[in-house]
Amino acid sequence: MDSSNVLSEEHTVRHLIVLSLENRSFDHIFARRFNPDRALWTTPPLQVAVDPPHQFVDVQAQLRGEWSAPWKGAAPSPTADLRRFAYTPAQLPIITALADHFVLFDRWFSAVPGPTWPNRYFMHAGTSGGLVLSPDPTDVPALLRGNRYDWAGALGYEFRNGTVFDALDRVGATWRIYTGDWLPQTISLHGMPAKYVFAKLHGGTAFRRFEHLSGDLAKPDFPNYAFIEPHWDFKHDYLYGNSEHPIGNIAEGEALLKRLYEAVRNSRYWDTCAILVLYDEHGGFFDHVPPGTTVPTGDDERYASPEHPFDFRRLGFRVPAILISPRVERGLVDSTHYDHSAVPLLLAELFGIPRLTPRVAHQPSLARLFDGKIRDDTPRELPQVFRDRAALMQSRRPEPDRGALSLAMLVDSALGSCIEPSHCRALRSPVVAARYVEDVRARLQART
Repeated sequence: MDSSNVLSEEHTVRHLIVLSLENRSFDHIFARRFNPDRALWTTPPLQVAVDPPHQFVDVQAQLRGEWSAPWKGAAPSPTADLRRFAYTPAQLPIITALADHFVLFDRWFSAVPGPTWPNRYFMHAGTSGGLVLSPDPTDVPALLRGNRYDWAGALGYEFRNGTVFDALDRVGATWRIYTGDWLPQTISLHGMPAKYVFAKLHGGTAFRRFEHLSGDLAKPDFPNYAFIEPHWDFKHDYLYGNSEHPIGNIAEGEALLKRLYEAVRNSRYWDTCAILVLYDEHGGFFDHVPPGTTVPTGDDERYASPEHPFDFRRLGFRVPAILISPRVERGLVDSTHYDHSAVPLLLAELFGIPRLTPRVAHQPSLARLFDGKIRDDTPRELPQVFRDRAALMQSRRPEPDRGALSLAMLVDSALGSCIEPSHCRALRSPVVAARYVEDVRARLQART
């Protein structure tokens, strides 16, 4: 089917690219843009030497105002307080330039007051199915047998109304996931492990490495929807990645933004394309705006944790978000309240897919920000990335986190391995876990 036939006729945006970065609050990135008072903020280094607590229980404590020792004691001094870390515009020239030229959202909230995985599921499905926690590899054998969370055959997390990728398939619109890492988080979604392994082994186009993006933008068949995952660098606990996870150097994320923007800006698709840049959650950093309430998804039971009940009526903290297009107003600050469910809504507005959950239907329209006129003042190049000369942290002991280990187990299962509980017990050793992840990678590459 010609995908152009399924697009909503009133919109001239025919390609949407979403890049989700990691773990920064709105104030952490943009506070000084609105309140430059030096007395209020501590300037952090480009590489924060600690990962603030940001799991579900930590964010609940933060919402109660319980700021304790784990949020303190980071670089640049032993007494620095992570609550007041805020970058200067000079440190972040790329995202600052994008905010200057396009639409900055100052009331975009993470969908769940918790960690990465459930928040990313809201981008993909408008729900997390009740999940509020990070994954635990010890759950994977039961998940693969379809017991605890009703997974089967490495199918991944399944939601009542499916994902945006399922919905786009049904209406004949095209999509692709660009990966910066060999373990993209999206392979945890229903059906994705098999699609990922098939793409690796048989040249499928559902998954492509990010370095192919520029070349793909020169072709006539660029997908209607592209989701970009950064390079996580799970092997070194995010140290050398470009996801902007606090352990890593934020300048690498700036370089990724610059490369993405300039590739699209100078392509044949610029006039009909929009880029949405956002962060999945606030990462434990301070933000002065209390999260508000919202509506539940209607799909909040399947992966719910009995130990951590949550009704999904409260949002997480604010995160940075920018909408980039030659069809949006220059320098607009949009104070409308959104959360990550606005991504599935925008896809519904552009490509005619259903509104997957009540949370999605509850979102304000992003498509209203597009104008029929094409601006002629958008920069072809962005400033140079700022890189200071401060000594960066050196390589840490390679210990894959729980998410990376869970993803590797899904790939392993899709390759045909049988994952047993005894296997998980052996993987409790960081050394054994690191070797296992590298072994799965080697076996996947050997079959490519």
